[in-house]
Amino acid sequence: MSLRSLPLLSLLAALPAAAWADAPQVMTDFGPTHSIVTTLMQGVGTPDVLLAPGDDPHDFTLRPSQARTLSQADLVIWVGASLTPWLVDPLENLAGDAAHLSLLETEGWNLLPFRDLDEAMDHDDHAEHDDHAEHDGHDDHEDHDDHAEHGDHDDHEDHGDHAGHDHGEFDPHAWLDPTVVSVWADAVAQALIVQDAENAEQYTANLAAFQTDLTTLSAELAAIATQIDGTQIILPHDSFQYFEVGVGLTPAGFISNSEDADPGPGHLRELREMVEAGDVTCVLHESNSDAEWAAVLIENTPAQTAMVDVTDRAGVGYIAMMTNLAATLRDCAN
Repeated sequence: MSLRSLPLLSLLAALPAAAWADAPQVMTDFGPTHSIVTTLMQGVGTPDVLLAPGDDPHDFTLRPSQARTLSQADLVIWVGASLTPWLVDPLENLAGDAAHLSLLETEGWNLLPFRDLDEAMDHDDHAEHDDHAEHDGHDDHEDHDDHAEHGDHDDHEDHGDHAGHDHGEFDPHAWLDPTVVSVWADAVAQALIVQDAENAEQYTANLAAFQTDLTTLSAELAAIATQIDGTQIILPHDSFQYFEVGVGLTPAGFISNSEDADPGPGHLRELREMVEAGDVTCVLHESNSDAEWAAVLIENTPAQTAMVDVTDRAGVGYIAMMTNLAATLRDCAN
């Protein structure tokens, strides 16, 4: 052996074990999932993501390059069919040999049923919503069975409904509660370890660090929430339920009850009256179309408007995305 080879061998021997092992090819569906998995794979590899920032997770068509990448995946981690129904067939046809983890199907947390907002958002009496003590923990979520009856929405064309995306019975936007993400993170780490046992120690260490960050995040969100009067806020649409329950927030209403439905004139008139009366000081939006509605609602009033990001379009990572969400609500409402 040449003496000149020794420094190189010494350098290679000093590298962590993770550098020797090939990372699994992991595909995720969109921003929040990608952020969570990226955190847990730190030091091992980087997952792929199907949707670019700004793509609609509810309605999307795979490009050939994306289909090819999906077909090469060893593991696919996605929220689930009720959020991205278009992904069901590609998973079966293109990634049938890969392992699949649907986060909505993990155990240890409670799915929230979709709400009947025409009943829940009764603006004649907000007092019924002032007490969130019953939402202190997620163990009580199964008591939300009264929301399972959505009633007949045919008479509520002004508000839109949830039929457009056919989410099913339960609300899939569960990543907006860090306590749910904590459960998901554990499931993701275990799935990664099954695929890549050589890097189990790294995944376990990453999980422990992320769980600590999530605990800190929950405390920070709770502190920010004490500075927010939710009844002064109109949210873009009804996809914030897990965040609302997690921090004890009751909004004044929503621009639209569904992400794919434009608000009707009667609904906008009702919201506008609340803004003009000074009851609402903040109208939030999530897209350019929402921004146009928000501008209509606050025109010639002291109310403010701001954009929120719940799909990590900015690529800042899950922890920062959630912190920014809470801070935006606080700053806009006050």
